[in-house]
Amino acid sequence: MQKLGVGKTLILIAIALFAFSIYSSQAFAHATGSSWEQVYGDYKVDVGYDPGTFVLGEPVRLDFNVVKEVGSEDVPFADVWVRISKGNRTLFASGIHKPSLGKTGMTFTFPEAGEHLLSARFENPGGTIVEATFPVTVQAQPPDPAIVKSAKKKTILL
Repeated sequence: MQKLGVGKTLILIAIALFAFSIYSSQAFAHATGSSWEQVYGDYKVDVGYDPGTFVLGEPVRLDFNVVKEVGSEDVPFADVWVRISKGNRTLFASGIHKPSLGKTGMTFTFPEAGEHLLSARFENPGGTIVEATFPVTVQAQPPDPAIVKSAKKKTILL
């Protein structure tokens, strides 16, 4: 058996990790964090987000994908039009082109706490494929770590 040098071994590991990241990003809109999913007709809209709690002034990663509702097969799309609003005011609106590799996503920092709406409209050159809207609550400050830790420790015995 032939021994591989350290350099060749590192290259093979890097190629394997890269291939895995491409494969996993094609299957889901998100690799970590949480997600919203809504079914509209034949489609399931998947918006992944990380971190799991939205806090005023802290960046949030949003990833967008749409799959067939039955079988979860990826639906091809050219871009997604994203709108974030609070009340009747638009805080962000832009199209995001779907890259040939990787996730279709963005990073956004909410400038105000409170209730918001996030709309995602998936499009092809022929028009709209599907559109979904999700409610978003942005906290004014992060949750108290002591309260979160305490809540995780409670166990109910039956």
